[in-house]
Amino acid sequence: MLPTRRTLFLDFALFVQYSFYDMGKTKKKKKTDRQKSIHKNLQTAGLVIAIALVGLVLLWPYLRLAFLTLVVPIGRGTPGILEDRISGNAIYAGGQEILVAPVSGTIKFLYESGESVRSGDTVCEVMPPESNHPQEIKATGLGVFFNDIVVEDLVLSSADLSQKDASELTILCSELADSQPVSIEDGYFVSEGEMVGRVVSGENVNFYMVVKTEERPDLSIGDKAEIEMNESQYDCIITSVIDGKPPGYSIISGEIDYVPPEKYARTAYTWLIACKREGIIVPSQSLVEKDGQVGVLVVQKTYARFRPVEVLMVKGDQAVIKGIDETSEIVLRGMAFFDGRRVR
Repeated sequence: MLPTRRTLFLDFALFVQYSFYDMGKTKKKKKTDRQKSIHKNLQTAGLVIAIALVGLVLLWPYLRLAFLTLVVPIGRGTPGILEDRISGNAIYAGGQEILVAPVSGTIKFLYESGESVRSGDTVCEVMPPESNHPQEIKATGLGVFFNDIVVEDLVLSSADLSQKDASELTILCSELADSQPVSIEDGYFVSEGEMVGRVVSGENVNFYMVVKTEERPDLSIGDKAEIEMNESQYDCIITSVIDGKPPGYSIISGEIDYVPPEKYARTAYTWLIACKREGIIVPSQSLVEKDGQVGVLVVQKTYARFRPVEVLMVKGDQAVIKGIDETSEIVLRGMAFFDGRRVR
């Protein structure tokens, strides 16, 4: 028997009803599962947050110390000497007498190279050809006789190097460094006016030093300074400071009272020490200003306190001060904001 239309319609209606019923049950189950999952995740998150808070409370002193160490570095100054110095090649002139042959002839030395002579001593004699009357060459001052000479010796003794510019002095310095000394020996035939030796007294030696203007120390005529050359130091007085000759370069000249003859040099790599100050050396960043005073932040237990100091010199990233001792702990990167605040 074939199903009627009514039967087919009832079967279809039942199928749709059961289908929607199953869909509702599935949606309800999914919703319940999702609520359980959210609840579980919230419980887990709460537990994690609770553990993190407990850990933060326990580790807070260490975290705070690490943060302050990073942001507020603390350390001590170092006792020492801070120098304002500059280096370069320098020319030295004066301090020696050049001996010149008065006539042409054969030379005979009465002193060995390196021996001391006094004013009025006959250092050597020149015997002209076809003559029995030697011409004497005498020392005019106290010093040490040397028979080695270079072509530039006559220039250094007679020229006024203060009239030369930086480029001319640099060229002369290079020529002196490359010059090969010539030694005049007994029996040599010399011409009239030829250099035959020198007597080095080492007194009133002048130096000429070329530096970049931007690196030049703050010096004025009459200032006292120190020269360091050939591993020796000498006091000197600045006699001239000329900038812009040519632009960008400066010439510093001065006078040294005495250089031992054995240490005398025509040119040498030289350190010019403009000034030096002794005290506690600290980073220049540690200096702070408060109420018109310059000082540092001294750490007392866990707090920073401003303490005025006397700043003797600032050179680059260092400063030398007085007012604290080497055991004082200070804020190495000071800011007035930290005064009175906890820094560790």
